[in-house]
Amino acid sequence: SEALSAILKAPVYRFHYLREGVNGERTTTTGDYRTQYVGILADEAPWAMHHDGRILNPVNTAGYTFAAIQALAARVAELEARR
Repeated sequence: SEALSAILKAPVYRFHYLREGVNGERTTTTGDYRTQYVGILADEAPWAMHHDGRILNPVNTAGYTFAAIQALAARVAELEARR
């Protein structure tokens, strides 16, 4: 349930990468500036990041997702058992 709580607290955004970052700083991107992405921001979901928030941590991101799904499945099973 800790993972579910963390995921529910992380806002999800739709965005396009900009060719140049905020205030002219360089940002790491896919190089695809046309695709609309849906995702989280590093500073709002530090559990999903590593390298000081610069790179997505796929192991933690998947781990939190799987744990959240398991928490939801447990809640559903509990509700179904009450029927």
